[in-house]
Amino acid sequence: EGQEPVRALVCGGDGSMNWVSSHLIAHNLVSRVVLGVIPLGTGNDLSRVLGWGFKFPGTHSFPAIISRMLDFAAPRALDAWGIARVGGGAAGA
Repeated sequence: EGQEPVRALVCGGDGSMNWVSSHLIAHNLVSRVVLGVIPLGTGNDLSRVLGWGFKFPGTHSFPAIISRMLDFAAPRALDAWGIARVGGGAAGA
């Protein structure tokens, strides 16, 4: 406790962010890690909605992206939830 969180950069899209986030949750590391993203996915919905960009700006911008993240990015809390189906029957029935 009292330590600066680890900053991790996810290079991918929504699926990559979901995968990394699910492992942080599963291993109880959510409070110890702050994620950033380089949008390399197909849709990049999360990145776009949060104002991080919707496409990779190119390798020439990579040092500037990292510098901007380290110097100016402020962590934002996001909620995580799931849906569980209860009861019998076929899906969609």
